[in-house]
Amino acid sequence: MGMVMSVLVGGGIGYGLDVWLGWAPWGMVVGGVLGFLAAMRQVWKVMQKK
Repeated sequence: MGMVMSVLVGGGIGYGLDVWLGWAPWGMVVGGVLGFLAAMRQVWKVMQKK
């Protein structure tokens, strides 16, 4: 669930920047990528604990 939320939040923030600053589609793309990287970092931390 956390992985999905990370990507959605990142994409949502990017979308908001797209609408506000007119960067479409780059804000959403970069936000989605950063959200994905945050999700992978979370997975890495969980795997290190085991």
